[in-house]
Amino acid sequence: MLQKTRGIVLSHINYSETSIICKIYTEELGLRTYIVNSVRTQKPKHNAVFFQALTMLNMVVYEREQKDIQRIKEYQAIKVFQSIPFDIYKSSIALFITEVLDKTIKEEESNPALFNFLFHLIDYLEETEQGLGKLPVFFLLELSKYLGFYPNNNYTEELHTFDLQEGSFTYSLAENNTLLMDKEASQLLHSLLNLDQAAFFDAPIERNKRRQLLRWLIRYYGLHTSNFDSLKSLEVLEAVLE
Repeated sequence: MLQKTRGIVLSHINYSETSIICKIYTEELGLRTYIVNSVRTQKPKHNAVFFQALTMLNMVVYEREQKDIQRIKEYQAIKVFQSIPFDIYKSSIALFITEVLDKTIKEEESNPALFNFLFHLIDYLEETEQGLGKLPVFFLLELSKYLGFYPNNNYTEELHTFDLQEGSFTYSLAENNTLLMDKEASQLLHSLLNLDQAAFFDAPIERNKRRQLLRWLIRYYGLHTSNFDSLKSLEVLEAVLE
C-alpha cells in the first residue's frame, strides 16, 4: 500500500555501496525505518543530503504489514536548510535535538500534535538568529508534554523545590538529595512553565542558570524515560553555547 506523509529524518547509516537505512518520524505512520537505494551516488536526482538529521520531507512510501524496514517510493525536501548545517550553534543544537529524539521517540503510530511541534521547532531553528541558547531548554520542556511527564507547576512559597521523581514542587529542603532541584533552578523552572514560545524566548535567563537548568532537565528525563543514558551531544552543545 502506498501512503503519502511528511517526515522528519532522525538518523541514517550507510548500507551496501550506494544505499542507506534511515529512521524517520512520520506524520501519518509514526516512527519508521526505511531503506533508500542509490542515494550515495553522484547523480543529482539521488542525493544523500536529503537524509541529513532533521531534514523535513514530503514522501510517498510503501507500507507493508509485518515489515520492519519499509521503502520510500518518492521524496522531496520541504525546505533545503541554508543555516543549520553551516552554523556551529545551530548544528550543535540540531545534534542535541536529534539525540534526544532518538532516545525518546519509540511509537510506531501517528501523533500529529508531536509531529507538528517538531516540524515548527525545526523550522524555527532554521530561521531564527535570536535566543539560540534557550532553545534546548524550551525543547525539553515542550517535548515532555507529548511524552507524558510535563512538570506540574504547583509552585508556592512553601512548595518551592522541584521533585524530579514526582514531577511537581514539594516542601522538602533535604540536602544532598539528587532527586530535588536546588531552589534557584526550581524558581527558574517555575517562571518558565506554561509560557508560550514568544514569552519564553523573551524571558531573561542568565547563561549559567540556563546551563544548570538544562542539566537538571536531562536528569529529569533520565528518571521518566527508559534507556535515557548520558547524552554525547551535551558536552559539544555546552562548549559551543559557552
